[in-house]
Amino acid sequence: MDVDGLKLLVDPFITDNPAASVKVEDLEADFILISHGHGDHVGDAVSIAKRTGALVISNFEIASWFEKKGIQAHGHHIGGGFRPPSSVPPPLFKDAGKRVPIRSACHATDPTMV
Repeated sequence: MDVDGLKLLVDPFITDNPAASVKVEDLEADFILISHGHGDHVGDAVSIAKRTGALVISNFEIASWFEKKGIQAHGHHIGGGFRPPSSVPPPLFKDAGKRVPIRSACHATDPTMV
């Protein structure tokens, strides 16, 4: 998605996803938001981040996992958020007041387990 000129990807699971209508190599990103660490959410984030230089934003543990793979990441905890550092030049953040919040991702693999 494009937000004020920023290219954001959320949980980019493209490869082997029958619902995907795009090719991984056609995607661009400034930021990749990862909701949680399941394969169908992390998906192609590693290859996209390495190719584009996108910053991965997720919870602390997932961000640490990406950093071990040589990818720039920002980790925070539920209730926290990401504000761009003042060192990020325009046009990446035209409004320094923008914030990416982190929320809880709760779900089960079996709907009867609720």
